[in-house]
Amino acid sequence: MKKTMSGFTIMELVIVIIVIGILMAITLVTYNGAQDRAKNAQTLSAVDQWLKALEIYRARNGSFPAMNSCLGANYLYTVSGAGASGVGQCRQDNATTGVVDSAAFDALLVKYLSGNPTPAMTTTIVTSPNFWYRGAYYYVTGGNSRIDFTLTAAAGGCPAKIGGDVALSNGGYQGTNRNYMCSYVIGPTTGY
Repeated sequence: MKKTMSGFTIMELVIVIIVIGILMAITLVTYNGAQDRAKNAQTLSAVDQWLKALEIYRARNGSFPAMNSCLGANYLYTVSGAGASGVGQCRQDNATTGVVDSAAFDALLVKYLSGNPTPAMTTTIVTSPNFWYRGAYYYVTGGNSRIDFTLTAAAGGCPAKIGGDVALSNGGYQGTNRNYMCSYVIGPTTGY
């Protein structure tokens, strides 16, 4: 009587393991890309809601607010977000200046918002640890009001416009970590 051996050869097992590895790599890349696109969509949605609230504020009060603030909630301290103390930051220009979350600014706009739209906490690093941007913020400079925000590298750049007609003002900036900081002048802080 002849015995027959059944099973897989080593070559067949190696081929199956390679195919499974390739499929896992494709799935991982697709998953990471979807996460980045979701972060960017969250940020753009939050910025759009804040822009609408600021326009309503301006229509009712004759001008935009004259103070800087982070837009949304959950901002952390330091570029890594692991700082032991401090106020939540969305921008740091050097070791001592930047933009922080302002309760006074939030109080001005709360009646024009539904909830507290919060962008994804993507960080764009200009030079670490003292020059970086995170999330989104409202910023007053040179008599103009701006909205600046960060997007992941998956965005491929800053949108040409936000809120339908507010154009990108400086072409955007890609940081050393490949994420983007986008800047939009929304109007003068003085009355109209």
